[in-house]
Amino acid sequence: MPIGPIAVGNAYNPSDLENAATTFPELNFEIVHGGLAFVEETAWLLARFGNISINMEIHNIIVERRPRAFTNILLGLCHVAGSSVLDRMFWGSGGTLIHPQPGPHAVLDFEFPQDLLDAAGMFIPDQQITTENKRNMLSGTFARLHGIDIDKCKQAIAGDEFSRAEGEALPEPYSTISMANEVTAWRQSDQWTGAERPLPSDAERAGV
Repeated sequence: MPIGPIAVGNAYNPSDLENAATTFPELNFEIVHGGLAFVEETAWLLARFGNISINMEIHNIIVERRPRAFTNILLGLCHVAGSSVLDRMFWGSGGTLIHPQPGPHAVLDFEFPQDLLDAAGMFIPDQQITTENKRNMLSGTFARLHGIDIDKCKQAIAGDEFSRAEGEALPEPYSTISMANEVTAWRQSDQWTGAERPLPSDAERAGV
């Protein structure tokens, strides 16, 4: 998918799913990055087809840094069918762009600001996001769509090389990489606030 000043026609519009979802009702379809563009078209697809879900990849950057923008996306997707749409969204980290750890924590702390919630919903008022909605976003919806038994998965990976002792904290984001000190200083600086900023260049790290 090209990014930049290149003609892409209608490539970003998810409406081409309409015929596929109609023809193959037994199949599950996902819209990757759903809601980052064509929110209204996506909301109508979600209202009309129960076999379409949203892959939330890239949303982790937005919920951590732009929670009101994240609210607008989620409420926009719920605008037609209501809050039940929240349970058809599942997490994707987009881990090549940003550390995956802060995103789920931001989701768990997230609530819809009341002023935006009051204005949401076309036919029925949208409801405040619940702990169950968040649990489904982070694991339950994906597991349901793919027939995964979460409890059995937990049993299968118990005691593996990634397990931690009870109460043991996760390492701080980026602390295991070679540039840990530089990245930590950058994240704690004013430059981290607001818009995404690329990592320091070699010249910046050298103080040039």
